[in-house]
Amino acid sequence: MELYPGKKRLLQVARRQLALSDQQWRDLLEAETGSRSTRDIDLTGFEAVMERLKKLGFESTHSSGDYGHRAGMATPNQ
Repeated sequence: MELYPGKKRLLQVARRQLALSDQQWRDLLEAETGSRSTRDIDLTGFEAVMERLKKLGFESTHSSGDYGHRAGMATPNQ
């Protein structure tokens, strides 16, 4: 199954944050997934790559929003 576009974007954000060259990026992908392109990796491969990127120092700056109480909707704690 192909990755959702958001997951692909997250990989590219991590790549830029870590300043990985194209060669370094493709070598990392191949070492973790057996593929040299994000087009060919699945969710398991995505998770493996993300673990490796975190070990290299990637930290997501995305924070989940606080949507507050909305009638009929789950609370943030749920």
